[in-house]
Amino acid sequence: MAPVELDTVHYNVRMSIIYDAWSSASDFEEYNSMSNLDALLLISGEHSEDDVPRKTSAVQTWLLGYEFPSTFILMQKNRVTFLCSSSKAKILEPIRASSPRIPVEILALPKAKDATANTQEIMNNFIALFTNVQRVGTLTKEEQSGKAISDYKAALQAAGHNFEGIDISVALGAAMAIKDEEELKIIRTTSNLCNTLVASYILPKLETIIDKEKPTSHAALVSLVEHRLGDNERAADMKLWSKGRNLTDVDFASVEFVYVPQIQSAASGYNLKLVNEPSSAEISFKGVLITSVGLKYKDVARESKDCLFFFQQDNEEKPKPKSAPKPASPAKKIAGGKALRTATRSGGGAENVQTVRTKNYPHQVELHAKRQSEGLARYESGGGGGGGAERKTWKRFVSYKGDAALPTEISEPKIYIDKKALTVVLPINGYAVPFHINTIKNASKNDEAEYVYLRINLQTPGQLTGKKEDTPFEDPDATFIRSLTYRSLNRMRFDNLFTSIQQLKKDVNKKEQQKKELADVVEQDKLEELKGRRPHKLPDVFPRPALDGKRLPGDVEIHQNGLRYTSMANQRVDVLFSNIKHLFFQPCDNELVVIIHCHLRSPIMIGKKKTKDVQFYREATDMQFDETGNRKRKHRYGDEDEIEMEQAERKRRTQLNKEFKAFAEKISEAATDSNGEPLELDIPYTELAFEGVPFRTNVKLAPTMDCLVYLTDPPFLVATLAEIEIASLERVQFGLKHFDLVFVFHDLTRQPLSINSIPSSQLNNVMEWLNDVDVPVAESQINLNWGPIMKTINDDPAEFFAGGGWGFLTIPGAPAGGDSSASEEESSYDESSDGASSSEPSESDFDGDDASDDDDMSGMDDSGEDWEEMEEKAAKSDKKKADKRGGGGGGSDSDVPKKKKPAAAGKSKR
Repeated sequence: MAPVELDTVHYNVRMSIIYDAWSSASDFEEYNSMSNLDALLLISGEHSEDDVPRKTSAVQTWLLGYEFPSTFILMQKNRVTFLCSSSKAKILEPIRASSPRIPVEILALPKAKDATANTQEIMNNFIALFTNVQRVGTLTKEEQSGKAISDYKAALQAAGHNFEGIDISVALGAAMAIKDEEELKIIRTTSNLCNTLVASYILPKLETIIDKEKPTSHAALVSLVEHRLGDNERAADMKLWSKGRNLTDVDFASVEFVYVPQIQSAASGYNLKLVNEPSSAEISFKGVLITSVGLKYKDVARESKDCLFFFQQDNEEKPKPKSAPKPASPAKKIAGGKALRTATRSGGGAENVQTVRTKNYPHQVELHAKRQSEGLARYESGGGGGGGAERKTWKRFVSYKGDAALPTEISEPKIYIDKKALTVVLPINGYAVPFHINTIKNASKNDEAEYVYLRINLQTPGQLTGKKEDTPFEDPDATFIRSLTYRSLNRMRFDNLFTSIQQLKKDVNKKEQQKKELADVVEQDKLEELKGRRPHKLPDVFPRPALDGKRLPGDVEIHQNGLRYTSMANQRVDVLFSNIKHLFFQPCDNELVVIIHCHLRSPIMIGKKKTKDVQFYREATDMQFDETGNRKRKHRYGDEDEIEMEQAERKRRTQLNKEFKAFAEKISEAATDSNGEPLELDIPYTELAFEGVPFRTNVKLAPTMDCLVYLTDPPFLVATLAEIEIASLERVQFGLKHFDLVFVFHDLTRQPLSINSIPSSQLNNVMEWLNDVDVPVAESQINLNWGPIMKTINDDPAEFFAGGGWGFLTIPGAPAGGDSSASEEESSYDESSDGASSSEPSESDFDGDDASDDDDMSGMDDSGEDWEEMEEKAAKSDKKKADKRGGGGGGSDSDVPKKKKPAAAGKSKR
């Protein structure tokens, strides 16, 4: 432990504040208790871990920077006297030697093994200082204990001194309330620490426990809270503290709890006094929850208290993945800590969607404003964001280090390909000049008469004007050789050279691509096998991605710090708890498999496959049993056997769900104990699922507490809601059967996730879900070209947010007056509207008619035809065409007059 050094300047300033308050006590009301006092006395007894925070300790810390147990501080008009042990006297000696404003005298008590007479003599000398003292200011409400306190009281009684003790706690508090800039900074940091711990960990943890009704004892939660500061075995939880403001540079070795965190519910009973031992009872899921946390940073303490009310009705419908009876009113589902209201599937009309937009609009305005302020704060220092980190930089390629490394084959003036050095050696004016393969752009070969020409094109700036021209150069203004051409009569040799150069270029590019793909793959720590007992095991499961070789089942085991899958062929897959970001359990209700899915923080290699998702599953249907020819069939008729098979199938599925969910919960508990932070088990909400195309096939996507997932078949989809910057609803037009959803992530360098072809009947549900999980939503009638948009944003994110950020997108439900400006800005970002609209002819006609109507808006009036007139005309037109064609082909022609509907709608709307 480092030696204790006192700040003498700090002491002199603080002691001067106390003496100035004492001298001016009659002039200020807050210092009145110090007036007409002969001395001030601070007494500190022995320290005990069970003691509540004392004012004497706070004054010592404020004055000296440290707490000094069993120490007396006597302040008189002309001097300050310290009575303490000899070890503390050595620490206080620099203060006496610094010639302070008020002289300091130190009386050192001898060690316990020394003669008692010396202790009595020094104590009598200290008591002698009270000879002419009648009124002494002290902290009268504090009871101190210890050997030094007993000796002091005995000596005081033996001397016959009887002075009056005056409580000066208010006056000392007023003097200590004067803070300098350094103290204010520490106070703000301590408050941020306390608020971050409560708001970002304790309250979300309690909400999760209540939502999931997960049995958790008060003591277990208190233990998890205490681990956030770290200890000798683990560091502080920087994932939590990074959520607070300016907490990444905090010295967590100087942060400690003032008292044991207090968490009380109806099950533990309520006690307003501090409790040192938390209750072992499980937290009650309803009623009142009281939390209280006190933190001290650099001896500045702050406290945060909260009182939470949870009420649960007896007839409340809990969210379950099983089918529920259809309610007359929208049902409430709990996901992400929010109440999600799902509209009836048969709804989704224009009026319903408009109602949802209007209802969500105020909250969406707040979310967009929050994203804008967060973006400005994130890039307030200016400059580019993460986009610059991925830009190409100038690289030097060295083929040979000196002439001695050149191959012997270059002695002749001919082209030589050195595959080992990745170099092509070209003869130029009698000299062998090596060119690294990365400096060669490509090669071409032409035959003319009896000659064959080999042209080698080199990498030079300014060759292309497209987006691929992003190769940097050390000096782009230098003189470059663009190509070299060689002629030969040996056609076979030049054919071999051309093929070799092309193959070498292809191999190098492939190797660089593989290196780039594996750049984010982490090498996991070694799995610590569980010792002392058998690990929990889930037998007969299959992994995804599949292992090499024959498809065989295996076992999953829970070890000390991770999972281990072992196949029947003794192939192993280890997944550490520290690398699991999300843990999912998907039951086999209406599915063919039951699944435990691990979404990882960093990808790992399974065989030769890079993956960020590891899944363990078992098939719910058992196809290996054929009961069509057994004995039961001979004596049964009708549907008895089919009914029995269905019942056995339901029973098997229920048992599978129970077995896999119990094992997933054990994984969650083991990961929480290993990491020191909770790993919650997430279950998809099938009632809120909607169809879409995130990759190439149409799948059913399901929200969970924290994600939007598809886990049934690879490729899997796991989109973390907390990482989403904004969600853009595209192709949202009346009359279209589908719309698209695009997620833009906080990491602006990450490619946006596009989910296409979501049924328009789900628009209402998707908008409500996104609004309830606090995701900002934007709306567009066309598809935006996100490639150029994100490139522009990543070039200078600070300028993007300074210029309004996502304000160019339209918030659903925005007033009609603001739509025109938003649509103009939106169209400036859209570079693929023609390509997007050309895929569906009817939709492109909608866009075209709408645009022409907007241009002619100045000549419009209210005399436009209404919907009924339009329908009558359309019916007459269809009838005429049907008569001409003899009743054939009417179905395709019926779409033609409907293209005018948006124009009529625009007229009536305006």
